[in-house]
Amino acid sequence: MTFWYAAIRPRFGPGPKTAAIAALAVWLIVVSQLLKNVAMNEPVSNLPAGPMLPILYLLTIIASTEVGAWVYKER
Repeated sequence: MTFWYAAIRPRFGPGPKTAAIAALAVWLIVVSQLLKNVAMNEPVSNLPAGPMLPILYLLTIIASTEVGAWVYKER
C-alpha cells in the first residue's frame, strides 16, 4: 500500500489525503476480488462474511497506508 502512496505522491503531494486516496485504490482492488469470490461461491476467508467485512478491510487498509505514508521518506 505504501507503494501506491509513493506512486501517486508526486501528483497529489505528500500527506494523509494522498495516503487515503492510495488506500481507497487498494481497497477497491480487494473488494472487487472479494465480490468475485462471493459470486463464484468460493470461501472468502476464515472471517465471518457479511456487510461489515468490506468496511473492516477499508479501515485497516486506510490505517496501514497512513502509517506507511508517515514512515515513507524520499531521498
